[in-house]
Amino acid sequence: MNKTYPLLTILAAASRAAKINGDYMKFPVVEIRDNDDKVLRQARETNRFIVAQLLESQENILDEDYSDAQVLRTFIQGLSLKILQKGSLTPFEHKLYQIADLEEVSADSVAMLAYTPYMYKQYEEKDYAETKRLYAANSYIGNINEKITTKIEVTKVVKSIQFGCFFIEGVTDANNKVFFSHKNQLEMRKIYCIEGKVKAHKPDYLTQLNYVKLR
Repeated sequence: MNKTYPLLTILAAASRAAKINGDYMKFPVVEIRDNDDKVLRQARETNRFIVAQLLESQENILDEDYSDAQVLRTFIQGLSLKILQKGSLTPFEHKLYQIADLEEVSADSVAMLAYTPYMYKQYEEKDYAETKRLYAANSYIGNINEKITTKIEVTKVVKSIQFGCFFIEGVTDANNKVFFSHKNQLEMRKIYCIEGKVKAHKPDYLTQLNYVKLR
């Protein structure tokens, strides 16, 4: 007989695993050391593996993780709103939605639920970015080829393997939308002071910058 666990316990373990890894790890990472035995890369287990371990040692799941679990459960229950918005769910979302109201779930669901904190973060960041864009000013910043200095709040970060950089979107302190590429990954919702040159004025009042530097 397949073992079952309380849904909130699995979600709490998933939250703890996300904090341990700092990200979602689908595959394990092996430790790498240099010739002087200095650790260049720490070993990291998959989130699924950590959740399974925590379910066997539940004393390592903290009260804050159970609070997070309530938020995550509300989130997956709310996927029904997405059905109303776009008419359907992905197969993965549908499976989550099916178990959202259960008290006990099969251990077979651990892999899927281990991903939930990261999925929640993605949805939250997407909604936040869309809200910031919606209420941004209907105007551009600067003239083409003009050098500008401004503060921005980062609203979207996309890593480009092809170009070896990060594409950044943000809103300035004057509420203008901007985007640019940068060699470093910037943090979501963090304020940065940047300088750069206006490259183009894109549709929807989006100003493209280049030669961007952090100040």
